[in-house]
Amino acid sequence: MGETFRRTVHLLMGVLGAVIILRLDDSGAFVFVSAALVALFLLCDAFTRGYDVPVLSRVLDESERTEEVPLMGGIAYAAGALFCRGRRARTGLR
Repeated sequence: MGETFRRTVHLLMGVLGAVIILRLDDSGAFVFVSAALVALFLLCDAFTRGYDVPVLSRVLDESERTEEVPLMGGIAYAAGALFCRGRRARTGLR
């Protein structure tokens, strides 16, 4: 499948995450992104230790580059979304 599949999966996950965040209110989005960040850290730890997660291992094998830390893009996305959401809430922007 290669690079095209990897980019498609990342694009779809990013759009899905953005739609969910935009649909929720500030506290709901904060909880969702925080939970996503914790889940990504747990999955990253499981994958780097060699555990096999039934469906996700197959998708990860096809969509992640082998020389990089797994799920690092997802962790960066969730951390960035959490930072932007918190910053927006502090400044009072809607």
